[in-house]
Amino acid sequence: MNKAFTMIEMIFVIVIIGILAAVAVPRLTSERDRAKAGICAEEIGSLVTEITTNYAKLGYTEFQELTLSTLSNTKTSALSANGDSGITQVGTATVVSGISYICEGGDTATLDFTTFTAGRKDYKLTLTPVDTSDVPAAFIASEIIAKNFKTTQNNAVNIQLSY
Repeated sequence: MNKAFTMIEMIFVIVIIGILAAVAVPRLTSERDRAKAGICAEEIGSLVTEITTNYAKLGYTEFQELTLSTLSNTKTSALSANGDSGITQVGTATVVSGISYICEGGDTATLDFTTFTAGRKDYKLTLTPVDTSDVPAAFIASEIIAKNFKTTQNNAVNIQLSY
């Protein structure tokens, strides 16, 4: 007598595997987006730290000439059409011309510089988390940035640079 699984037992096993897969796959996709968003938010936090450190080290005059390629290891000239993450400007652009960051091809945050205090040469760094993206990782990264910098999405936080 041969021992084997019946057709009904096989169908039940396949149905159970299908149900488990239907539950697990969306969860895995969501976790993947959260992980990528965490990386993007960390890169933006690192950019802010590098900007403040370099401004304190270089001063107003030299900081004006600082290029994105010398600022950090963050990818410059990232393209939203390719689903990249990084700074959208090319590496030869100056930092003070502003920085736009994309995460997985979606707009995530902008960093702008304005001079302030009449008679003094100082910059104010304005960080704005952008939530207009329909890319899940970019939207989540924007939420994380807003929380970390104690602001809300589409509302700026001002960081005074001084040396």
